[in-house]
Amino acid sequence: MKPEELLFSSLLLALFALAGGAYGSFFAVGKLNRSRRLLLVGRCFFGLQALVCLLLLRTGSLHLGWKIFLLAGLIGYAVLPPLAWAGLERLHGKEDEKRP
Repeated sequence: MKPEELLFSSLLLALFALAGGAYGSFFAVGKLNRSRRLLLVGRCFFGLQALVCLLLLRTGSLHLGWKIFLLAGLIGYAVLPPLAWAGLERLHGKEDEKRP
């Protein structure tokens, strides 16, 4: 791998992680505040993350194992925030039912 390819891939991987973090954060804050606008911003960050993932998959600098890992990560980012939110709602809904 050439140094330029390494730098480019590293920057894209950093952007992938940051976009995923921003998606999760805006998703949680949007759900907490019941704000469609914040949820939309979160979805935009997820879209950015998906685009970065596709760009990384198309570059030849990453081996197949890393490309599979990126796809699994993208799927995880898509699935985990809504699942975690649903679990928290169930957990705290049960606590509210127990209170007198």
